[in-house]
Amino acid sequence: MLKFSLKDGNISRAHSVTYSHTAQFNVAIKSFGAFFFGIPFFCAGLAIILLSMGVIEYDPEDMNAPPWVLGVGGGMFFLPGIIFILIGFQRRKEEKKIKRGKRDASSTPWEWDYPQGPEGYREKKEIHMIKHTILTLIVLIFMIPFNYWAFFSGEGDGIEGIVLFFDLIPTLGVVRLIYLLVQFKKFGNSSLQFETYPFFLGEKISLVLWGLPVDKPIQKLDLKLKCIEEEFEWVGGKNAETKQMVPYLVYCDSRTVDDVTLGDGGELAIEWELPPDEDFDSQIAERPSIIWELEVTANLKGLNYNAYFLLPVYLKR
Repeated sequence: MLKFSLKDGNISRAHSVTYSHTAQFNVAIKSFGAFFFGIPFFCAGLAIILLSMGVIEYDPEDMNAPPWVLGVGGGMFFLPGIIFILIGFQRRKEEKKIKRGKRDASSTPWEWDYPQGPEGYREKKEIHMIKHTILTLIVLIFMIPFNYWAFFSGEGDGIEGIVLFFDLIPTLGVVRLIYLLVQFKKFGNSSLQFETYPFFLGEKISLVLWGLPVDKPIQKLDLKLKCIEEEFEWVGGKNAETKQMVPYLVYCDSRTVDDVTLGDGGELAIEWELPPDEDFDSQIAERPSIIWELEVTANLKGLNYNAYFLLPVYLKR
């Protein structure tokens, strides 16, 4: 079993934006806000879809596009509406869980704050691919009426280049989805085994990583232990009306080793000394969040290996 030593670390405490991070929650909106925000989109989209199907009567002469284009336009409203309504229900469930946990188990927040159990953390790449597929589908649906207008309606002279440029967005989304599918087929879901649970700030943690590729040598193996603060910031300056989630890297301990050859099991033992800073106490279920994660990257011949694991790092109470 390969084991990382503590002396190999390279620690950084720069408060900087990080882009290699999947947010716990991207929308700065609470449960009821998300629910009521989604209802008008849902109703408008449903009405337009019913209109395109002829359930709601209309004068065809008032329409400048065939019914299927109208239906696609309805889908542009219907799908986001459904998503926001579901986010509202999910967020309400989380809010109740947090409130109950703070009341009944305030001294052991990992019991209600950490999403998996004491045995360890297992990736769920399928969920990430589903979310990416939905986002790509929304953008694709959004672009269909514009493509009809530019290339088939006979009224889109001069805008073809602009539409083709924006068509690159869903195209890149499809390419990214194909990459994720190929990577998942090759590596599957990896898992991280915890020797103790939870992990406390200022103490040593011991982990065992399962799922690294064993069929070929690893040219370079990078591991990054990161603490990230997800902050909601106004977009566009002082007069902006939209909040955006910005992930800040506040602590990073990185390790690198070259020319790695693993055993038949493909396991990797890891040890780290956590910083004692009380400000780094995990708040995974809160919005915005403070989270600890382990990022693993293996450079291989061909497709590289990437994995992310959420860690239960808390202040000892």
